[in-house]
Amino acid sequence: MKKRKAVSAILSPLLLLSMVLGLFPGISTAAAGVQLTFDLNAQGQTLTNKFYDLSAWDLNEHWTTEADSKDADYFSSRYPFIKRVQLMIATGGCYIGYPGCNTNRDLFADPSDKTKLNDYKFDSLIQATSNIVKQGLKPYIVTGNVPIKLSSKPVLGPFQVNVRPPADYEKYYNYIKALGDALVAKFGAEELKSWQWGVVQEYENRDMYLADDESSESTRIAYFKLYDYTVAALQDSIGSANLTVGAHAMAVSPGLWSQLEFIDHVAKGKNYKTGKIGTQIDFLTGSYYDQKPGVGAPASKSLEHTINLLRSRALQNGLTGLKFGIDEGRILQGPDGKDLLSRVVGHSFQAAADARLFKQLQDWNVDWISMWGMNTEGVWGGADSVSAHIANLSYKMVGGKQLNPVLTGAPAGTGNEVGGIGGFKAEEDKLHLMVYNYNADMNAAAGETPAITIKNIAPASGNTVTVKQWTVDDTHGNFWPAWWSDQASRGLEDGSYNVWSKYSVEVPSALKNEADREYWYSKEEGYKKRAELTSTTRSVAVNGGSLTLYPSMGHHGVVFLEITNVKSTGIAQIVTDDLNDWTRSYAHSDGLIFDTGNAAILGDPSRVMRKAPFPGPGAEFVTYKYPNMVSLSATALFASSNETISDYKFYASADGKKWTEQSGWKSQDTPINDGLWTKRTYTLGSLPGGTQYVKIEFPAEAAYFYSPQFSQVQIAYANTCACSDNSVYVDDLNDWSVAHSHTAGLAFDTLNGEALGDPSRVMRTDNGRNTTESITYRFEGMSAASVSALYASGSEPIADFKFFVSADGSKWTEQAKKKTAIHDTPISGKSWTQRLYTLADLPSDTVYLKIEFPKGGKNSWNPQLGNVEIRVKAKPPTELTATEAGTTKTRLSWTASSGAGGYNVYRAESANDAYKKVNDHAVSTTAFEDSGLKAGGTYYYKVTSLNSVGESAPSAAASVKTPLFDVVTLTDELNDWSIASSHSSGLQFDTQNADALGDPSRVMRKETRTDPAEHVVYRMNGMTGAFVNGLFASGAEPISDFVFYVSPNGTDWTKLSKQATIEDKPITSVNWTDRKYALNDLPSGTNYLKIEFPDVAGAFWNPQLSRVELTAKAGATTDMK
Repeated sequence: MKKRKAVSAILSPLLLLSMVLGLFPGISTAAAGVQLTFDLNAQGQTLTNKFYDLSAWDLNEHWTTEADSKDADYFSSRYPFIKRVQLMIATGGCYIGYPGCNTNRDLFADPSDKTKLNDYKFDSLIQATSNIVKQGLKPYIVTGNVPIKLSSKPVLGPFQVNVRPPADYEKYYNYIKALGDALVAKFGAEELKSWQWGVVQEYENRDMYLADDESSESTRIAYFKLYDYTVAALQDSIGSANLTVGAHAMAVSPGLWSQLEFIDHVAKGKNYKTGKIGTQIDFLTGSYYDQKPGVGAPASKSLEHTINLLRSRALQNGLTGLKFGIDEGRILQGPDGKDLLSRVVGHSFQAAADARLFKQLQDWNVDWISMWGMNTEGVWGGADSVSAHIANLSYKMVGGKQLNPVLTGAPAGTGNEVGGIGGFKAEEDKLHLMVYNYNADMNAAAGETPAITIKNIAPASGNTVTVKQWTVDDTHGNFWPAWWSDQASRGLEDGSYNVWSKYSVEVPSALKNEADREYWYSKEEGYKKRAELTSTTRSVAVNGGSLTLYPSMGHHGVVFLEITNVKSTGIAQIVTDDLNDWTRSYAHSDGLIFDTGNAAILGDPSRVMRKAPFPGPGAEFVTYKYPNMVSLSATALFASSNETISDYKFYASADGKKWTEQSGWKSQDTPINDGLWTKRTYTLGSLPGGTQYVKIEFPAEAAYFYSPQFSQVQIAYANTCACSDNSVYVDDLNDWSVAHSHTAGLAFDTLNGEALGDPSRVMRTDNGRNTTESITYRFEGMSAASVSALYASGSEPIADFKFFVSADGSKWTEQAKKKTAIHDTPISGKSWTQRLYTLADLPSDTVYLKIEFPKGGKNSWNPQLGNVEIRVKAKPPTELTATEAGTTKTRLSWTASSGAGGYNVYRAESANDAYKKVNDHAVSTTAFEDSGLKAGGTYYYKVTSLNSVGESAPSAAASVKTPLFDVVTLTDELNDWSIASSHSSGLQFDTQNADALGDPSRVMRKETRTDPAEHVVYRMNGMTGAFVNGLFASGAEPISDFVFYVSPNGTDWTKLSKQATIEDKPITSVNWTDRKYALNDLPSGTNYLKIEFPDVAGAFWNPQLSRVELTAKAGATTDMK
């Protein structure tokens, strides 16, 4: 339906002539190579600000004297996305006067006097944090590098800071506590509650922290001590409830020791300061750098892997609720091999890279990535970088619901990667889209003109929406091309730059000579002007619930769209699978079963688990298939007291064949069963656009095959007209895939798509008066249609299309004009008119719709057919079943109806009574629970399907009788003797051949029986029934049945005279039989059941007792012993 067609060679001259004559608007847009389709109904997680952290390597550089004179609204007006300033190495490690130091970091009156260790002087830190707070921002103070005089053997590392640990950790504790006390005295504990604290940059990096003996083991312990003492000092000064503290690992590449050991320590290790188990931690961060633009660093992990490494280890240790960020990153070096000053390039490359990064951070659930600077002066003044522009634009999206596009077609440029992300704010009637043209090659020069289509969109009022567009590329919002040309004209070479890369944004800081810096400043105002971010605004008509735009992007360009007066035409559907059966899943592996035991202690009556040990290869899985899935949440139960939690894996697919693992999930843990088990709820807030399948894969088996268990899955899906089985069929007339047939004299016109608001339309190839051209559609249950046509009304009068309906495709009836509503919208400077025909209330037997072009006219290309939308009645649901759910409830389930957006449920108390609707709101799933019924009553149900057209005919009826009393169930899987009341001594458990028999543990005789017969006894007061499974080696000897006895007191036994209902299931792989006995309506007063093994002289291991399930009236005492 979304394929594009080019205009034929025969038609091209004709269309060119019409443009020359002025009959078409004077804009020509080639068909887009790549298309991005955003569905407003497919709303995912809430978008968050990812670029809110600004790093400062030295607080004295920008945040003391320089910041004192700055206006308090500088950040809020220019960089509102920045919310926090990270003061790196803020509490020690160097002072001017110590060999090799060029800045003051040690917060003492005399940092060189080792005889006086309490002459604290926190003035510079207080000055910096005061300026941060003045700007409406929050400080993030990174402690850890130890003041020179607090180390016994200070050593400056490559970053000109002391890397040695404290000589005395108590004295270091006093230093940090005094610092905390001073900040509390200045700002108050309530203000500090919103600050953040860290302990060392890249704690496992030997260049940042290294024990005196320089061994990995000593350094690891030294850092554990440093962290524990620092946190204790901050807790004692600020208060634990007011403290947010964490640690920054290198993580992206190997360090001196494993960063994961630190996570183990704070979770379960002994605190070196307090002696207790564990240390407060609220976040974990890593570093992430590419080596050069588009080139990954050697021996380094990907960004996704870096974050997941930290997150996975935290979750394994039960540390949930942590935040995960990137405290420093982007690009280490420019193409010249020199370090980039703020780790970004001034080139347009950075715009596309950062737009792409914003989407990745949302998808991978990364809370932030820190920036080093925003302009050519770093922080204050200068020309803004393209990186700052993308951060500012992306900030507009924050708070919106994420939209992921479906990508089709191919980019025009080699190596180009066109992608995007959307954010919809329904409460503001506002949609934001950010689309980028990324290429890993910084020298790539190909631009792109993608087709951006928004589905299920409508104006909130009127007929148009307002589109505001910003572009960031070489010619929009970018000073770099002008500077690059100027520096070449000036004759600057590699030697004209100092240690910093010539590709750095901070040009004046990278220039070596004062004369060259003066040259820069002489032109700075011009660069600032070129760097200004500007926008254009226009009004655009929305046709048939769809809007397509064709913005142009240069190489490495970004287009940002803000579309206002927008509403969505629908909402996502929610399906909840409580895993009581397989009706809501699409497929599952064979090794899974439902576990209904231990419902009370685990808080769930039915879960999915492995039926037996699973050695691999591969993994057990459950797959779901729903149209345009948006997000999912899943709840799993883990026997966490006996084994470490290993997480499920989640995969998404558009076709059920090619799967992509999804790593951006969040999780929340809740202890259950007195802390012996853990309930973990996963949330995957935004699935890739076009996801039709989701696969949830069990982790590798650890100690127990029955752990973990899957408890519930909830999926949100769009179920919109983009889906082939929906009740609304939209033909954008890009090809003939939707139409049933058409006459030969029609062709596609793809010129002037932007001017006419439609990338592809159908027109005649000849305007003869004797030729009738038409398109025919065929859909069963057709109920209504809307047809969008375009007329060159400035050139000739409008001649209307005609519409015919038919039940069989041979006998046609023209649709009366009085039943066809018409709405006109002028387009393209009023020289064209869009006429929307609405055909409501089509005859009930309509299967075919024929749209006939008017004959004659001045030009064959007028009129044109732009869009056809056909609405089809939903079909009734099928396979309706009704079951009792206690004395006053029933449960219904049915098979989904194609095109249904919801369902109504109707109930009657006899087959001939009138049915009444029982649901207050449309039912969004294929299940319903009806409550408030009478015990012992018989009820009849029918269900209808709903869609935008209306309500279907009712389904076939299903009936159910509620029981007179509630029952409780007791299940014994016979893994041990904990549930049985007693048993004879000649029985034992057989755990062999679990895979073959489909049961990991059964009960059998120890030897060929002798009198009395072997037996198992169960006690359950008020017992009403039982189900007993026995396994028989039926291929070796005839089946001899178990014998059943009941008793009120456990002494007086009565053999059941009523024959049990038997259901046999062959176990073909080993020629055994699984026989299920149903003992219904046990005698009143039954409190005991005895199951007696048969009297056979064959193999002692045959038969075997596999499973026992007992039922009793609710409220009965279920004492089992």
